[in-house]
Amino acid sequence: MQILLLYDALICHLPSPVTRLHRAIALGQVLGPQVALDEADTLARDLDRYYLYHATRAALLRELGRTAQARQADERALGLTVNPAERACERPDAEIADG
Repeated sequence: MQILLLYDALICHLPSPVTRLHRAIALGQVLGPQVALDEADTLARDLDRYYLYHATRAALLRELGRTAQARQADERALGLTVNPAERACERPDAEIADG
């Protein structure tokens, strides 16, 4: 709960979409993955071109047992980055979902 309160304070000073995405992740730790996904989905317009937005959605969808949608989000995240290190971080979850 404390991390969520800290993100609430941070948003007062830095109300960026990325900060709000991080807050959604913290919210998920307190209230569960569906609440976090609902919050993250409100950021779709601002973060659609940000690969970690889609990676976050994939992880939340996977927690909810929605593996087909998680796989699509993983593919979107992979499609948004060409950096080999970032792609390597994304690929293991995508392969686990298929496995």
